[in-house]
Amino acid sequence: MPLRQGDGINSVVYEGAKIADQQRRANPDILALTVGLQPDVAFARALKTAQQMGWTIVASDKSAGRIEASQRSRWMGFTDDIVVRVAPTNSGSRIDLRSSSRYGRSDFGVNAERVRDYLTELRSASTSQGLMAGLLCTHFEAGTFDDHHAAHR
Repeated sequence: MPLRQGDGINSVVYEGAKIADQQRRANPDILALTVGLQPDVAFARALKTAQQMGWTIVASDKSAGRIEASQRSRWMGFTDDIVVRVAPTNSGSRIDLRSSSRYGRSDFGVNAERVRDYLTELRSASTSQGLMAGLLCTHFEAGTFDDHHAAHR
């Protein structure tokens, strides 16, 4: 990510199956989302939702299906980085994301909650227009992408 540069900043490198497994156990309710939208429409919806959440959009690449953003905490001013990915599926598009702390080891559940809030907003917008195709049976992580996407990086 463009903003992840400097001393003491956490790496954005995928740390593997061990971390993915920990995230799955800690957040079993967090799943990737499949919507009945073509990828370009799903991307626009995902970007609009990120903007409505008040995130600072750092980069967006519609052709790659990737949105990079950041958000600062109100109280301490810590910055967390967010990546949203939109990929085509047979039934529309798959949307997954990660949110991770730029600094430190523990986020006290802030990143997982951010992911839940984002998906709730995105799901609500899609459901209200009858565009929901359902949830995939794979997970995404609050700090890493799931194994499916890690294998395709």
